[in-house]
Amino acid sequence: MEQAVVARAREAGIRLIGPNCMGLYVPDSRLAMMNGQIAEAGPVGMVSQSGMNAGEFIRYAVPRGIRCSKVISFGNGADLKAADFFEYLADDPKTEIIVAYLEGIQDGPRLARAIRRAAQKKPVAILKSGRTEAGSRAASSHTASLAGSLQIFDALCKQAGALRVESLEELVDTAVAFRFVKQLAGPRVVVVGGGGGASVLAADDLDAAGLQLPALLPETQEQLAKVTHEAGTSIRNPIDTTSLWEDAAFEATVRPCATAENIDVVLFHTSFGGGPVARNQNVRERMVRQAETLGRIQRETGKPLVVAIRPAVTGDAFDQSSEFQELCWRQGLATFPSIARAGIALANLVEWRRRQA
Repeated sequence: MEQAVVARAREAGIRLIGPNCMGLYVPDSRLAMMNGQIAEAGPVGMVSQSGMNAGEFIRYAVPRGIRCSKVISFGNGADLKAADFFEYLADDPKTEIIVAYLEGIQDGPRLARAIRRAAQKKPVAILKSGRTEAGSRAASSHTASLAGSLQIFDALCKQAGALRVESLEELVDTAVAFRFVKQLAGPRVVVVGGGGGASVLAADDLDAAGLQLPALLPETQEQLAKVTHEAGTSIRNPIDTTSLWEDAAFEATVRPCATAENIDVVLFHTSFGGGPVARNQNVRERMVRQAETLGRIQRETGKPLVVAIRPAVTGDAFDQSSEFQELCWRQGLATFPSIARAGIALANLVEWRRRQA
């Protein structure tokens, strides 16, 4: 039946997207595929075999500052296929970053050429389902797709210069990294935050992602020592200090990290709903000042700063976390919902730059 419909359409000079899809989200044209999608456009284009996953990408990404050029849900791909949309987005002047969710491979050689051509022009990250036998069965049931070999698809991505990610969350995180982390020179990270346990776990998470946490240089530690005096704090790496709760000391802690010669990126982590900040009546004023300070340091030093906002556990804390997230991305800062996810996204960005070299 699909073939009959495609044949009739081609006789009339019409191309089809679908069936079994949600169609298009094009903010510039005020065209949405689901309720609540904003009309503000941006540089991220998406190719998705699933309408639900396309909608979820938009829902997760928008609160973190991602705006889309075009999102294309193409379902079964009876006529136009993934390769057509990769080719389109590669040439689209309003698309600077391409992400994709694919279930099956249609016309493998052509798709490989399209991904390679797109990745030569723009960052490309792809989530491929069918990684397991159960996933392959689900893909076949959903869009009548043959998932194919994940090893072969991995090789395709590596040869093309694209990234393959493991989850929808990682796809969003990687888009955030591509969008906001502009000048990442390497894998050396300094972690800045309050709470020794979180910092220790951060070291494990970032090392597991393939990043490095070098010891800070003596001159950097000397500057940090001027504002960190309490017993039990640390000015090595990760940095665990209560100075972050004081406005002047906040900048005096973050800036030396951003100017350190042996550091490529600063990862600031925080949370809401506990600690001295929770007892402060001017939480919003503090959030505004911290976001502005972080954004200003990033602009003045040219060193990327990323923000991990650890999970909230109360309604008020959730609202504060959401507001701080928006304050940060509007300052041009990449935001992540955990240190571990920030680490994976930064490692993806490092790997993508390596492949482009």
